[in-house]
Amino acid sequence: RNAHPNAPDAIADLVFATDAEDSNVGSITFTVPSKTFSQDALTGEVKVFLTLDNQQLPETTATPGSQFSYRTDKLTDGNHSITVRLEANGHSNTESYATTYFGYDTPQSVTDINVAYDEAQKTATITWQLPEKGVNNGTVNIPDIRYRIVRYPDNKTVARSARGISFTDKLNVQFNKYHYRIYPYYSSNPDIEGKGANSSTTLMG
Repeated sequence: RNAHPNAPDAIADLVFATDAEDSNVGSITFTVPSKTFSQDALTGEVKVFLTLDNQQLPETTATPGSQFSYRTDKLTDGNHSITVRLEANGHSNTESYATTYFGYDTPQSVTDINVAYDEAQKTATITWQLPEKGVNNGTVNIPDIRYRIVRYPDNKTVARSARGISFTDKLNVQFNKYHYRIYPYYSSNPDIEGKGANSSTTLMG
């Protein structure tokens, strides 16, 4: 919606991000507009109203053109939303919104799966990549990730807690077409498991 001509202009760079050291801590940052909605110079005190998940945070003030930052902590796992409203000259600007996932997110499916079959050694070396962001675009606790790997068509679990992004399967199988399905999960909470991803089919045995 349009704001009053003397109200602060809309925020152009609102960021609601997780802390690099703690995914349950968030920071709200933006540049306070230096102009009014009518694009005249904005002067004087700007009141900042923050609402986190429908709960209003303490009111604060800023100056036009300054960098604003506010830190939130002890956010529960899941999506959290922030609303920012600025007021100056007795008028409010258009509200800005951002939603971010906090806590460790469910890992996405692995990508770039490759199977290298060594006929002489009777081994298959599987490699893959894990996306850095989770299914909700949240943080993934990479050191805690393990992988369950199942071979088909014999439906054999060849690894229950593989680490890293490679695994070598020592084969004792009939000659056939085989593929692997890889599931990422957290070792500290195995119920949080990403969807399985399939490799291409390889003749082995």
